[in-house]
Amino acid sequence: MGFYFGFGVLLHLTFRNSKHVFLRRYAAILAILVGIFYGITDEFHQSFVPRRSSSEWDVLADSVGVVVAQAGILVLIIKHLWDKKNKKTIDQFKKVKKKKKNDHLRE
Repeated sequence: MGFYFGFGVLLHLTFRNSKHVFLRRYAAILAILVGIFYGITDEFHQSFVPRRSSSEWDVLADSVGVVVAQAGILVLIIKHLWDKKNKKTIDQFKKVKKKKKNDHLRE
């Protein structure tokens, strides 16, 4: 799961920094789809390797790692937007407060 968490982050960043609008817009969904597809093909490959086995549980763990990575990125994006919105609101409040103070001093 840990490898696929990091892989999911890298996939998201790769899609997010693409020149193609479609890839940027759907970075999280594409990262999940590509990550799961890679996990499935990795397990298929392991079924041919001596002393290795493939398991549906491994595919599930890989998929969870990719999905958790996208959820974490989404949380960070929402937090950034929230902080940006609140900073703008606080800055506007400070301007209004400063203006009222200056107006009061002029009277």
